[in-house]
Amino acid sequence: MTIAYETDGTLEPIEIALGLALALAVGGLVGLERERHAHAVQKRSFGGARTFPVLALLGALTGLLAETHGPLVLVAGLLAVAGLLAVGHLQARTTPDAGPLGLTTEFAALLVFVLGPLPFVALPGLTFPQRLLLAGA
Repeated sequence: MTIAYETDGTLEPIEIALGLALALAVGGLVGLERERHAHAVQKRSFGGARTFPVLALLGALTGLLAETHGPLVLVAGLLAVAGLLAVGHLQARTTPDAGPLGLTTEFAALLVFVLGPLPFVALPGLTFPQRLLLAGA
């Protein structure tokens, strides 16, 4: 896996800033929705408007690190996030007043992590602006 490039093999600083800003925005929007849903059903949730942007930014940074350290950085990051989410879910299940638990928020967290590096990963035939639109859609 290589980092996306249009001319000389590197991303411009503005492209990196736009990709990181998009990751924060997408994570923030998903976090706000998950927080709103938790309040609507009066249920405690794993994450919200602060946690999801951090996960998206972590995904974006692993995407940037994959340029120099290879695609295993992305795999390791995904496995680490999935492991933390699994531990959190299992801990919530052992809480006496937990009630029925779903996995929607946990899957949303994984999706947000995966969307983070999308602008930085080279996809055949897609330019940087197209990858930004894809990650933000």
